[in-house]
Amino acid sequence: MSKRVWSVLVVALAAACGDDGGSPVIDAAIDAPVIDAAIDAAVPLDAATGQVWIRGTGITGAGNQIVLAFVGRLDGGPLGNICQPVTADPFSFVAAVQTQGVDPCTLTGVATIPDGTYTVTAGIYTPGQQTPTRCATTTVTVAGSGDVTLPAFGACP
Repeated sequence: MSKRVWSVLVVALAAACGDDGGSPVIDAAIDAPVIDAAIDAAVPLDAATGQVWIRGTGITGAGNQIVLAFVGRLDGGPLGNICQPVTADPFSFVAAVQTQGVDPCTLTGVATIPDGTYTVTAGIYTPGQQTPTRCATTTVTVAGSGDVTLPAFGACP
């Protein structure tokens, strides 16, 4: 991967209370790689087998929020996710999908995702909230590795 700027940003993110499978609550400290430079969607990333990269470009009006994106089977079940604090307006990033620890922003290592087609569901979350303010959904096909650019964020279903 080309230049990477590391930002340490303290935000809050903890898993939703109870076992209702609800959305995350934003409440814990994270360290997340952030790329503030413009991102060329055509440039492929170096990826290991089973690695998926998620790109977000030109995200506006989301300062001090967090982008969460989950890669899951078409019939449900998450395989990994990314957690990116929004540090600029407009904001762009590239992040490798990782395995999740106790909450969506406690990431434990790069996820290995088998070949196949998966749903990518993303949301922009305000700290302290369980419901995203905006959403985006797309798919990614992994054939060795995968690279997906999120579509524009819009109203949540």
